[in-house]
Order: sequence, then C-alpha cells, then structure tokens
Amino acid sequence: MKITPRSRSALSAAGVLAGTPWEGGALQGALARAGQVCGDAAAEPDDRTAVEAALCGHITVLAAPVRARANTLWRGDVEWDRLTARLDDLDHVIRRPLRERQPPTRAHLTELVSAAQWLLGLTCHDAAATVAAVRM
Repeated sequence: MKITPRSRSALSAAGVLAGTPWEGGALQGALARAGQVCGDAAAEPDDRTAVEAALCGHITVLAAPVRARANTLWRGDVEWDRLTARLDDLDHVIRRPLRERQPPTRAHLTELVSAAQWLLGLTCHDAAATVAAVRM
C-alpha cells in the first residue's frame, strides 16, 4: 500500500507545495507547533486539526523519495523489508482520524512528529549523499 497524496488544498495549507518540505523551515515550524499543541491541554480542536494536516502533508511529500529508494532495492533485502513496512505503517497512521480527547490526540500527534523526523532524516541523508557523490 502506498501513501496517497492528500488534497492539493491540504498540502497548500501545510506549506509543502512551495518546494522541498525542509526549505523555509515549514516542517520545523509544523514540528514546533505540534510540540506546543501537545503541551497545551486547552488547545483548540482547530489547532490540533491544522497541525495534524500539516504533519500529514509533510509526511506524504517526504515519503515519496523514500518509497522510490525502497523500490530500487532487491525485494528480499532486509532494508527493503524495513523501509516498506515502515512506509506502509505510516500510510495507516496518516489515515487514522484525530480523536476528540486529549490523550489520544497527543499520542497521535507525537507519532506523526516522530514519523516526520524519521523521514526528514532519511531524505536529508539521501540529499547529502547525492551532493557528495556529484562533487567527487
């Protein structure tokens, strides 16, 4: 199962259509906002929904190059199995609805933050390796 793209308006609201998600600090801003919302028991439901939409948009964009990298690996490889299993899990995570109560909402947002950071680490590592290979 592949991570399906969210609507164009959701991605636009998330700030991920302007270029790569790490340009301009859009992802860092979403991660910081998620930390504020998770720490605020009185956070408005609209704030939680906006943060969730932004994180899901970033995850969708960041997952594409990781999925492409996984598709280049041999299907029986351990790395392929780990990457595809994690990406399939992320597909389920971003499809999970946001709950009304605070503890499940906090857990869901924390899971999204962790996923976004993991994908960003993989994506930035790949970009740095590509630049290093071109400079050689």
